[in-house]
Amino acid sequence: MAEKFGASFQFKIMIEIKYIDDKGNKAKRTVPNSWDELSLAQVIKISAISSDNVIELFSIITGIPAAVPENSTDKKLEENIWKVVAFIGDPPKWKDLKAPSKLVLGVDAHLVPKRFSKLMIGQKIMIAQCVRKVEDMIEQMPKILAVIFQPIIDKDINEGRFNSDRIDEIAGQMLGVNGISGYAISSSFFLRSKILKSYGIQGLSEYLNKPRQTKKPLRNWLTSNA
Repeated sequence: MAEKFGASFQFKIMIEIKYIDDKGNKAKRTVPNSWDELSLAQVIKISAISSDNVIELFSIITGIPAAVPENSTDKKLEENIWKVVAFIGDPPKWKDLKAPSKLVLGVDAHLVPKRFSKLMIGQKIMIAQCVRKVEDMIEQMPKILAVIFQPIIDKDINEGRFNSDRIDEIAGQMLGVNGISGYAISSSFFLRSKILKSYGIQGLSEYLNKPRQTKKPLRNWLTSNA
C-alpha cells in the first residue's frame, strides 16, 4: 500500500480524539496519525511554522481551531495534543521520495507524465517561473501540479491542450491531494530540468541573472531529456 504514494512508509490508522469544544460540548473527530495521511494543504502549512509551535501544529493536523486548546482546561485534550503531533518529529526523507505512477484527485486517479521533456513548452516555462528559490518550492507545489495535470484533467473539454487560465482553479483543487504524493511529483518534475541539474535549486534565477554571453541556450533546457 505504501507504493501508492511512491515511498516506503508504514501506514498507520487514523486516530480518534475526544475533547470539549469552544461551546462546552463534548466532541470527537478522527485525525491523521502519520505524514502519509496529511493533505498537501496541511504539509504546506506545517512547513511554514516552527516545529515547537505545538498548538498550531495540532490545529493544522486536526482542523480544530487553535483557540480551543489554548483556552481549554480539558486534561484529555491536553494528552491528545501531544499524541497527535508526535509524528511530526519523524518526517519522511523528502529527497528520497519517488513519484507515484498516479495522482489521486477526488474520485479520479490521473497517470503521472513520465518525462519532463514530453510536457508542452508552456508547461515547462510556467513550472520554471513557479520557483526561484528553495523556499518557494513548498508554497508553489499546488501550482506546479496544476500545470502538470491541467491538460490531463481537461482532456475531454480541451483536447489535451495547455490552458494557463485554468491553473489557479486547478491549483486550489490540488491542495486536497495526498501531501506525500504531491510533494514527490512536483519536486520530481521541477528538479528534472537541465538548468537545475547544472546549477541547483536556485539555478534558474542565477541562470537568468548571468551576463548574456555566459548563458546556455534556454531552448536546451526546455527540450531536456531528463
